[in-house]
Amino acid sequence: MKYLIIQLSDASVSLCNYTASENDNLISLDDLKKGLIWGVKNGLSIQIVFPNFELPKSYLSLLTRFEHVNICSTKQSVENGILVIDDIDEFLSIHSVEVPVILHLTISEFLKRQKDIAENLYKFIRLNIIFTDIQNFSDELSEEYERALAMLSDKIFELYVREQPVQLNLITDRTMLTRMNNCNAGVDSITLAPDGNFYICPAFYLSSSSNCGSPEENVNIPNNHLYTLSFAPICRECDAFHCKRCIYQNKFFTYEINTPGHKQCTMSHIERNVSRILLEKIR
Repeated sequence: MKYLIIQLSDASVSLCNYTASENDNLISLDDLKKGLIWGVKNGLSIQIVFPNFELPKSYLSLLTRFEHVNICSTKQSVENGILVIDDIDEFLSIHSVEVPVILHLTISEFLKRQKDIAENLYKFIRLNIIFTDIQNFSDELSEEYERALAMLSDKIFELYVREQPVQLNLITDRTMLTRMNNCNAGVDSITLAPDGNFYICPAFYLSSSSNCGSPEENVNIPNNHLYTLSFAPICRECDAFHCKRCIYQNKFFTYEINTPGHKQCTMSHIERNVSRILLEKIR
C-alpha cells in the first residue's frame, strides 16, 4: 500500500467517476484520529477528501498535526492539494491555478465543449478529465471522440512549442509511461470511509459494498490477488498504460474486478492512439 484515502463524509467530493452522496454525515473525530495514526504507522501518503460544508474546528486542528494532501472543491482551501470541479462553466471561469485539477464531465458535455476546454488548457499545470457516464459511450461515438482528442492534442502541441507544457490525463499521460499506471485501488490505496471502516475505494463504500477491515483490525481484502495486474489476463498484455482500469467500473460492467468492460477499453485505446501521434510530433 502507498496511499490512504480518508473520505470525511458521504458528501465528500468525488475522486473518480462515482457520484458523491447528499448525505452530510461526518466521520467521527475518534475514527479520523485512528485512521490518521494507522496511515502514519504504515508509512502511507494520506489524502483527505473534503465535503463542501465547513468542518468543525476540532477536525481542522487534528488534520494540521498530520502531513496530508487536500482534495476538495473551490469551497475549501486547496493549498497543497487537488481541486475538484463538477461544473464546466465554473471550470472555464477560473483564471489559473497552481494545483492539479479534476474536472467531472459527461461524455456529451465533453464533445460539446471540447473547444472551450482546449482554449483554457494553458491555465492549468495538470488537468484530469473524468467522465461520469462511461456507460453512455458507444462505438458510434468513437470517431467523434477521437476527433475531439485530436483537436486537444493539437492545442497541447501548440502550447509545447510555446514552451508552455501542460498535462492532460487523456492524452499526455501515455506519452510518459513505460508500464501500466492504473488506479490500483485495493493494491496501492485503501479508503477509510465515514463509518470508520476500510473499503477498496469511495465508490465501493457509497454502493454499500462490504468493508475490508478497519484501523483496529487492519486491511483484509478477500482474494486480494485478483486486484493485481498479474491476475488481469487482458490488461497485463495491453499497452494503454494510462488506462485507469477502474476496479469499480470493472465490477459494474463485467462483474469481474480484474476484467474491464468494452467501453472502458475502447476509450483507452482511442486515447493511446492520439497520444502516440502527439509523441511523434513532439519528437
